[in-house]
Amino acid sequence: VGGTIDMELAKKAMGEAEARPERRISVQQIIEAVSRYFNIKPADITGKRRNASIAFPRQICMYLTRKHTRYSLGEIGVYLGGRDHSTILHGVRTVEQRTRADSDIAQQIAHIDSSLIG
Repeated sequence: VGGTIDMELAKKAMGEAEARPERRISVQQIIEAVSRYFNIKPADITGKRRNASIAFPRQICMYLTRKHTRYSLGEIGVYLGGRDHSTILHGVRTVEQRTRADSDIAQQIAHIDSSLIG
């Protein structure tokens, strides 16, 4: 039985019954979700303050923005208060390391992530 392999057939073969339309998540949605979770102002995330109660949520924003968007490190830096690309890379790596080392942090991030995905 001949036939062509199209995207629908490929997805079924890979175990995806339905192709769901990809929902775009904006940097603003990520900032708002993280701010809500940590009970801080969105302006704190994009601001200059560097105390731990704001710095780690900001790094989570960096991590989630990298995960959910196609922005470069430099572009993410612009959205998060004009930070340098190396700062964004450091933040992403910090969150990855802390997530591996601490299951509570992994759960926090999973919770914020699921609130974004809906």
